[in-house]
Amino acid sequence: MDGTFELSASGVCYFFANELGRNRELASVALIGALGDKQKMTGGNEEILRNGLEAGVVEEKRGVNLPSGKLRDVLIYSLEPYLDFYGKEDELEEFLEKAKLDGDKEFDELSEEEVRRLADAIVLRLLKKNAYTGIFNQIVGKRLILKNLLIKNAVSAVDVVNSCGRIGAMSTALAMLLGDVEAMNRAIRINNEYVIQTLEELKKWRDEVREGFCIRYLVMENGLSASPIATIFSRYVFTDKPLIVVNIKNEYAKVSARTNEALAERVDLAEIMRLAAREGRRERRRSQSCSRCKHHARQGGGVFEGG
Repeated sequence: MDGTFELSASGVCYFFANELGRNRELASVALIGALGDKQKMTGGNEEILRNGLEAGVVEEKRGVNLPSGKLRDVLIYSLEPYLDFYGKEDELEEFLEKAKLDGDKEFDELSEEEVRRLADAIVLRLLKKNAYTGIFNQIVGKRLILKNLLIKNAVSAVDVVNSCGRIGAMSTALAMLLGDVEAMNRAIRINNEYVIQTLEELKKWRDEVREGFCIRYLVMENGLSASPIATIFSRYVFTDKPLIVVNIKNEYAKVSARTNEALAERVDLAEIMRLAAREGRRERRRSQSCSRCKHHARQGGGVFEGG
């Protein structure tokens, strides 16, 4: 089973919980992990989805995978898919006008015909923006409704849980998943703030991405987080080469490397990062050894030099 696309850590926990007893109602929670990891509904995830449908806690609908809310706000603040409407109100109004859609209407209340027009318009925009075409099946097609959770729209649930995790508010996300309404309201506020911060970061760093022979890379200083920037840029903006994002904060560097399925057939990014990490450790040991030698020499121990 492919752990990259067919089963997430939450899926593993789900299967373990079902070994302890009949806990199929947890399928909705497990699917949040799978969707958050951008996985497919195949392998273990397919079984979890089937369990959820049979248990009546998950429902499938045809449509577009977007969070809930007023359509105009949904399009502006969406990170998955990243439609690049933030700060571009004129483009958004033109988009809505061409698709004959009312931006003040609730996304969840769109008719089938309106959803079809929205799907067509989104795909056309993403194609123009150079998005990776492999993501289209994730965006347009089946939507998941998590019937036994406070937030029913699976996309919204994923966004809220993910943003809580990014800022370390895991207890808030857990309480929400356990049915705490106050925790849900806190989590939604956290998500709203996180989304705006991320959109600002995307706008700030976009022009700083550099191109190498076989990769693109971005070095940020005191950025919000490397992971969401790398994910969104690699899926929607810089899709032709693997992308490596480094975020330097408090003298530490956090690295996120991303690629897509088409590139992964030719490039083993996991192996590249493993080798890079190994070389980094070697260089660190050499640096530490050199520092100890210099310290020894200053203390009168002497250093032999060739000559």
